[in-house]
Amino acid sequence: MLSDGRHAWDGGEIFWVADLVKSGERVDSRREQSKRSARRHDVAEVADVVDVDTSVFASPRRLALLAGIVAIGLAYAYVLRWTSDDAFITFRYIDQWLGGHGLVYNPGERVEGYTHPLWLLLLTPFRAAGLALVPASMFLGLLSYAGLLLLLGRRYPLTALVLALHSEVATWATGGLETMLFTLETMLLVWTVSQKRAWLAGLVSVAVVLTRPDGALFVVCAGLFLLLWSERSVGMGGRIRTLGRFLAPIALVLAPYLAWKLSYYGDLLPNTYYAKSGGGSWWSQGEFYLRTVGRGHPTTWLGVVPLVACLLVLLQAAAAAILPSLRAHLPRFDLPWGLGERLRETSDEEVRRFLVAVVFAWAYLILFVARVGGDFMYARFVVPVLPLLFLSFEILLRVGWRPGAHAPRIGRRALLLGVLPLVVFAENWTTRASLFLDADSARGRRRLRGIEDERWYWASDTGRGENRIEEARRYGAYFEEQFDGMDVTVAILGQAAFGYYGRFPRVVEENGLTEPLIARRPVTERGRPGHEKRATLDDLRFLGVDFRLLRREPEELYRAAHFRVGNYALIGELVRYDAPLVSKLLTERADRVDIIEFPRYFDYWASTEAAGLTRSEVNDVAAEFEAFYFRYNDDPVRWERLRNLCGM
Repeated sequence: MLSDGRHAWDGGEIFWVADLVKSGERVDSRREQSKRSARRHDVAEVADVVDVDTSVFASPRRLALLAGIVAIGLAYAYVLRWTSDDAFITFRYIDQWLGGHGLVYNPGERVEGYTHPLWLLLLTPFRAAGLALVPASMFLGLLSYAGLLLLLGRRYPLTALVLALHSEVATWATGGLETMLFTLETMLLVWTVSQKRAWLAGLVSVAVVLTRPDGALFVVCAGLFLLLWSERSVGMGGRIRTLGRFLAPIALVLAPYLAWKLSYYGDLLPNTYYAKSGGGSWWSQGEFYLRTVGRGHPTTWLGVVPLVACLLVLLQAAAAAILPSLRAHLPRFDLPWGLGERLRETSDEEVRRFLVAVVFAWAYLILFVARVGGDFMYARFVVPVLPLLFLSFEILLRVGWRPGAHAPRIGRRALLLGVLPLVVFAENWTTRASLFLDADSARGRRRLRGIEDERWYWASDTGRGENRIEEARRYGAYFEEQFDGMDVTVAILGQAAFGYYGRFPRVVEENGLTEPLIARRPVTERGRPGHEKRATLDDLRFLGVDFRLLRREPEELYRAAHFRVGNYALIGELVRYDAPLVSKLLTERADRVDIIEFPRYFDYWASTEAAGLTRSEVNDVAAEFEAFYFRYNDDPVRWERLRNLCGM
């Protein structure tokens, strides 16, 4: 170390790449002793920066700070509580399972229309105990959120406070989906990998993959880190043992699970994988998705700073190590406040945690989020790595702004523990609040190029003192009563809550989430992410769908179905005419259902309207009549009359 604080380029400099990547392997005993001393000094200095002890129970003030952060986060998340429509697909799977039909969406149809088996398993006991799944999912989400804040708040209170005040993190603490559980598991994997606890990291990896399949990217990165950080002295055999400890729990759990999955569903990949473009890339939409999240929350871009710092330090060290003969000719530079040097001199675990957080976050954002085109739900795919972005930024601050560093001294603690969280909180009401205001306002939606303000859509009031989920529950209960005792199949489109509360015997999801026929089609035109495949009318008829409900009035009068509720009617559409079903509805629900009897309509059309049509027009109408009525009903007299009108 030079007198002015710069790091001398001595002969040992080339080993710093191994010191950083191998994180803790020392070139000689003298450097070992000096760096151990430096680490002890670093811990004390870092604690001074955040003005807390390193142990959560070391002082009442630290405990009060941690409790306050968790309380703020939970209170904010509770205020923003909501349930996504997509969650009700999982809820229906759970009800079918507990009803004795198996882990299916429709009885007898083995299709994996969910992507979070662990989340489904965790919710099932609540339902088995007779509890509703909406509050149960909120409870598990809030519990995961509290766990995340506790884990971070013990040592990184700045990151914890930022997350407690971040509207997207608080929003996805509920929502009914696995987002917050996945976020907690990802952070636990960062912790266990940075501590080089291979077996425990393997266990956490199992949970990560079973919560979301894209978590496999984290698992691969974790395995590589553990392999690289194996002690040099143990040799190849030791590295293999380390990797074995990591892979053992993964193999023990995932191998039998995948075998069951293949035998039960006939595929290792969930049906949703195929429904949502089937692994195709859409980089331009992914870039727009990330940029849109950054527009709403500009502080997200702070996560770029650790990435740049990490790359610069690695590039400089790699150049010195790989090209030692050119070392004297390489430009000498360092990051502000001596960060490059301090990243090399800080405690081993801190360096490892920094590296893992940076690699996890940016590998996920680039190789998964950007590649697949993001998501249709705003920020949902970014939330799992938001804690990693802020964590790596805080570690950079802790390392660079400790006492003695050439950093601004005025308001250091205020900046760390006050300004950034306040800026994050202010974003919620400024840049984020205005992001969707002018998007698709005429349609009553907030959407930017297919990206939806999902919570706003499902949690906002419809004008009748209820949100859309509550409305779906009311309509679902009504149709459950109307179709009671009837073998009816309905099609839903963005109506999973309605499909769940309607308790219909069979439901077809028109975007293919639970229907392989639709899901496995190629994407012919890019559109709203995850909604680019759509069932045609012929598809729905082939799949035996009877009704589309809560839709616009169909163009063909004979396909309309009106269900009266008080002084107004709910609109339905007959996809195909099932004579016994329609007859039963008109007989048993005559005071509440209006459906045109097609045989009578056909007689009227054949007697009056057909004469005014050209032969080509008659053939077109005949083709539709055949697909709507004659294909499913034995009516030889009318069929022969139709053939005669067509000149057959």
